[in-house]
Amino acid sequence: MQEMKRLDFIGMSASIVCAAHCSVLPLAITYGLLGGSVALGHGIFEIAFILLSVYLAVSSLYSSFKKYQHNLAPIALFAGGLLFVTFGLLFHTGWEFILATLGGLAIASAHYWNYRLNAIFAKSH
Repeated sequence: MQEMKRLDFIGMSASIVCAAHCSVLPLAITYGLLGGSVALGHGIFEIAFILLSVYLAVSSLYSSFKKYQHNLAPIALFAGGLLFVTFGLLFHTGWEFILATLGGLAIASAHYWNYRLNAIFAKSH
C-alpha cells in the first residue's frame, strides 16, 4: 500500500508539472523568456511525459484497482485526461495548451482520487 501512495504522489507531481509545462511554456516562448530552450517544447520531451504518465497509471491506478479498492473512476478520469493531452498534442488548433493543461490536471486528479480511495480502504481493513 505504501508503494501505491508513493506512485500516486509521483503521478500527481508529474501531472502537475506537465500541466504547468503545457500552460506556461507557450507564453514563455512567445514572449521570448525561453527563446533558447526549445528542447522543452520538443516532441521527445512531451512523449517522455506521456510515457511516464502511462507507466505510473498502470503501476498505481490499475494495481490499486486490482488489489484493493476495485473502483474504475480514477482509471476513467486518467483515460479522459490522457485523451485530452493526446488531442492537444496531435491537433495544433490553438486549443492545444488548454486541452493539454486540462488533461494534465485530470491525470493529477485521478492520482489524487486513487490516493484517497486507497487511504479509505486502508482504514477499513
